[in-house]
Amino acid sequence: MLRHLTVDVERFWFLGVIAGDPEVAGQLTAGAEAHWSVPEGMSAEQVLADYRAAVTAADAVLAATALDQEPAAWPVEFWPTWRLPDVRRVLIHVLTEVACHSGHLDAARELIDGTTWLGGNPYAE
Repeated sequence: MLRHLTVDVERFWFLGVIAGDPEVAGQLTAGAEAHWSVPEGMSAEQVLADYRAAVTAADAVLAATALDQEPAAWPVEFWPTWRLPDVRRVLIHVLTEVACHSGHLDAARELIDGTTWLGGNPYAE
């Protein structure tokens, strides 16, 4: 999930769509299904470091971009009839996507340890 958030969320939306980086856009449109998998030999520490680097790059794009600005690029090959009109709407979309995936991860954690967040803190002494 973190690899997906790195490549298909932080890099795609912020560097590819908002900033319009053609190198990022080209990498993202080719083999998007592979972005759900961690590359062979990539450690958990590298996955986390890659995510942190993508977030830092996304933060820099957002710091230099007005909320009412149109995206610099749009992947018409994915969405020929749908478009987010400005950075504000891209941010709302990304927040929704991250929240959704966080819920997926929380559900997986509940299946692993059997504790729900409403059931109190299982780690407290």
